[in-house]
Formats: sequence, C-alpha cells, structure tokens
Amino acid sequence: MIKIDNVALLKNKFSEVWSYYAASEGMLKREHINLKTAKNGLPTLSVMFEGNETFLHSKYDPIHESEQWLAEYEERVHEYEHVFFYGVGFGYHIETLMKKYSNKSFSIYEPDASVFYEYISNRNLSELPLKSLKRIMIEYVPSVLWLEIDRFLSAFNDKVLIITHPIYSRVYAEQTNRFQEYFTKAIEQKRTHLASTSSYEKLWTVNSMHNFIKVLETPNILRDMKGFFKDKPVLMVAAGPSLEEEFEHIKYIKENRLAYIIAIGSANKALLSQGIFPDAVTSYDPNIYNHLTYEEIITQKLSNIPMIFGTSVGYKTVELYPGPMLHMVTIQDPVSVYYLQEERLLENGEFVTDAPSIAVITLELLHKLECNLLIMVGQNFAFKNNQYYSTGVNYTYRTNELSDSENADMEMVESVDGGEVQTMKGHSVGRIQMEQYLSRMTNIKVVNTTKNGAKIQGTEFITLEQIIETELKEQVVDPQWYMTTPNPYNLDKLSHQVENMEKSRQELRELFEQLAKTLQKMETLVTYNEATQLKKMFPKLDKITKKFLANDFYKVFLSPALRLAREQLNNSIIPIREIADMVEKARKTKNVFGQYVYDCQNMFQTLENMVMNVQQYIRMTIDERRAEENNDANPADTVLAE
Repeated sequence: MIKIDNVALLKNKFSEVWSYYAASEGMLKREHINLKTAKNGLPTLSVMFEGNETFLHSKYDPIHESEQWLAEYEERVHEYEHVFFYGVGFGYHIETLMKKYSNKSFSIYEPDASVFYEYISNRNLSELPLKSLKRIMIEYVPSVLWLEIDRFLSAFNDKVLIITHPIYSRVYAEQTNRFQEYFTKAIEQKRTHLASTSSYEKLWTVNSMHNFIKVLETPNILRDMKGFFKDKPVLMVAAGPSLEEEFEHIKYIKENRLAYIIAIGSANKALLSQGIFPDAVTSYDPNIYNHLTYEEIITQKLSNIPMIFGTSVGYKTVELYPGPMLHMVTIQDPVSVYYLQEERLLENGEFVTDAPSIAVITLELLHKLECNLLIMVGQNFAFKNNQYYSTGVNYTYRTNELSDSENADMEMVESVDGGEVQTMKGHSVGRIQMEQYLSRMTNIKVVNTTKNGAKIQGTEFITLEQIIETELKEQVVDPQWYMTTPNPYNLDKLSHQVENMEKSRQELRELFEQLAKTLQKMETLVTYNEATQLKKMFPKLDKITKKFLANDFYKVFLSPALRLAREQLNNSIIPIREIADMVEKARKTKNVFGQYVYDCQNMFQTLENMVMNVQQYIRMTIDERRAEENNDANPADTVLAE
C-alpha cells in the first residue's frame, strides 16, 4: 500500500501519476517482483528475468553500489542543466547523484509501473530533492512513451543528460531500446522544429499578411470542394530520382484521364520537361525563394495549371503565379485564422497543419478532401545514382548531383523491397512525420509506387504498372475541376474583426508605455534594495501583462513572429516564480521579461504599417463586395444609370 506521505505528494504535485495508481492499484501485475532487505538493512528489489532472480539494486549495500554506478557521470553533470533518469527502481542512484548536484533539475521515467508502485509503497519520495524534481513519468502502456517524451521535450530547452539504470538495459532491454529510439527521433524532430521556427517565424506572419489579399479572392479548397476527391484516384507526384522511371506511365494516365495528377514541390519541373501538365500543383514553403520552384510555369505564363497554396507560403509565389489558384489555410497563418475567426475554420477542420515537407501537407489535404485511393510516385525519401532529384529538375543554385556535405550526412534505411537505400536525416524526419500522419488516417488506401525508395509505414508498395492494370480503368478527370464558385466569407464578421484589430493596435501602444514605466520603476527599486515595495509591484506588472498577452495585435502578429523568444521566456519564467528573494526575483523578471517586451516593441515598429495597409485593403474589398451585392440586388438602378 502506498505510503501516506507519498500519496499527499503525488496528489499535490504529480496528480496524473496519482490518478493512475488510485485507479489501478488492485490490478497491477506484481508476480515478477520481490521485495527484499539488503545486508545493511535497506529495502531492495529483485525481478524475475529469463527464469532467474535479478536484483535492481545491490543485496548488500544499494547506496555504495549507486556511487560506483554513477562514477562515470561525475565529471559530466556540470555540463548539463537537467538530468533524465531512465529506470527508477528504489531510487538510490537518483538520491546519490542529485544530493550532490542540488542545483540541477531532474526528471524520472519508470518503464515498469509495478516497480514504481513498490517504490512508493516502501520508500519515501521525500528522500529525493523534490524542489528539483520536474516530472515523474510512468510507462503504463507502450503507447504512452512517445507522448511522455514529447511532453518532456516541449518543457525543456536545456541540455539534458540521460542516465539509464544499468540493470534496466538488460532486464528491460526491449523497453530501453524503444525508449532510446523514440528519444533520438523526438530530439531530431525538435531540432528540425527549432531550425524551421528560427528561419520562418517572421516569414509566416509577413507572408500571411501579403497573401490574405489572395485569400479573399480565391476558393478555399477545404470548404468549397469538400469531398471532391471521393472515389477519384489521385497521383501525388514528388520529384525523387525514381520519378524519371514513371514518365511514360504518367503520360498514359494523363492522356486517358485515369487519375488526377498533383505535382508537389519540384515535381512540376520534371513533368513539364516531358510535356506532362499536372492537374494541380501544391505549395506551402514560406521561403522567399519558393517561387523558383515554379519558374517554368511563371516565365512561360502557363495559365491552365491551378495552384493550391498554403496561406503562409512565400508571398512572391502567390504574386507571380499566372494560373488559377485555390487556398488552404495553414495552422502557421495567424492572419487568416484571426480575420476569418467567425468562419470557424479550425473547428470545422478546414486547415492543414505544419510539416517538414509539402508531401505531408498534400497528404493531409487529400485525406481531408476524402480521397480514398492515393498513389505516391517519386516519393523516394532517399537517393539513387547520386541524384537528389529526378531528371528534369534544374536549379541555378544547385546541381542535381549530391554534394560532399550531403554524402557525409548519409544513413541507411529500409527500402520498399526489403533492402536498404541511402538517405539523410532531413528526409528521414519528413518520412517519420508522414508515417505518424498515416497511422491516424482512416478510409483511405495509400499506395507507394516508388521503386528504390525508402519504405513508408502505412503504405503498400505496388508498381505503377500494376496500379494501372488493377485500379485505373475508367476516365475520371475533369480538366476544369478547379473552376468552382467560392463560398464568400461573411463581410459583416470580417469587418468586425478589422475594427477590433484597429482598437487593439491603439491599445497596444498604451500597454507598451505602461510596461516600460513599470519595469523602469522595478529597476529603480532593485537598485535601492526595496524588497517591500517590489512585492507590491508584481501584482501591478501581472495585471498589465495579462492585458498585453490578451491583446489581439500581440496575439496575431507579434507573438507568432517571436515564437522562439516566447518559448524562451516561458521556460525562464517558471524558475523565476520560485525565487523567494524579492529583489533577486525582480532583477531577473526585469531582465528576462524586459528583453521580451523590447523585442515585441521592435517587431511592432516593423509590422505596424504593413498591418495598417492590409486593414485598408480588407476595408476596400468589403466596400467593393457590398457595392456588387447592392447592384445585383437592384438591377433597375443599373438600367437607370445607363
């Protein structure tokens, strides 16, 4: 039975852990665990492993054993801000290390829920330096592993030292290997997220502002064409090096209108080089050079290939593209989400999430459009014959041949035929994210026809020749499929949002002044060590800050453009709240929060005129639409005017 003191602690600080044990205490399988007493009188624990009794801690002196285990980490701990213990047992090794390094925070992960139950039933959690304990994670079922790792990494930006209980590597080998694999993948994904956020956080906002003009002029494909691809096969064509093997098959499909052909990213170049006009192209990359992906379409003024663009795509792409367009609102577009708030786009699922590749974005789009047979072509996620792209894809800034740095970043992954292919980490991240999305998809068959490509979990490998023979037997394509009448957004609601934003802009100027004065006063009080007065300042600062963080202009334009700075602020504020010394607390608050406010002011100055121009354009569009509606409603007025 769990110790009373541990119950109180878990209820108060780790309620999720307590809720699990409160609900499952009588159902835990504990037959494989034996409680023992070590020679020095301390409780210890053994588990049955391959028919033998294996001790998780010494049966003589668990503490002395822990000191020996941890010797290899002694010189490394100071390099890290946080320590992650995989495998808890009875916690002796955790107590030993963290008492020596009480300035370091730590978290614990136990893969065997029954072991942790014995721990909290026989030892006091208070033996740990609880002020430094940030998370307790228990693997109730294997599926919880990814969720716990993701939560953990979302909360910590600091360097993390992972210490695996040495006995767990043997007794719980399968769980340990799975943990290491998941943790490594999660770290890679977080690095990718941080890199893309750092590169694109301002572009997402600026692009979204520029593109909102086109959003008001074009159909929302997820609203106006919902269910369009139901019972219609779609080829999702990527620019991988295997695409060139399928040109003749794609030509046959195009000529006979057997499936819709959607070119993602650079694939349009390869198809056009063979005289194949795709039925659509998709684009979402916020990069300022994204328009070069469609250079041939733009320079040749090809006006019969529709583009489905993500609303945060590089704005030059939208400005220069000569063909018809449809839009899909991206989750990284704060502008459309705000101005079209009353349209309930998020609640209705009429948006696409962020991803490291246009392939994943297009996959999500087609799934939401109810496509039930998706055929991937040229989706290598790998390399072939030292090629990066298919024949026909050319850029001035790079050759199609792999560079030395790309070759140095190679890794081997399983191929569609069970062998191995060369790829790199960037492709692997995109493939893994696609696999995660595929695992959640229902009512769709996804076929991967890419020869010599990486195996994609959730897809079936079938050659394109076989697909033509078995699935693509009748004409389904309407060449004018994209010509739809947009369902116009509500003008009154749009106008309401415009006026709200204008009020928020003016209010934010006042809030910046109030914050500056408050922070300056705090700095003066810190200089004179006025702890009593500083204590009174925090409620005032909190009141202004709440208004600041709730301001629409801040939420829509500043916060998204400063995502990393905001994440760093959030991670810094948590430990500051625990500081008891008012002067020290105020000093750090002023430095950390003051810097963020300064960054916001600079961004405000950068974006304010741009926002005002967008607001003015929206007003003009609303006026024009209302004038058109009035003319349609009063045809006699037109006759009289003539």
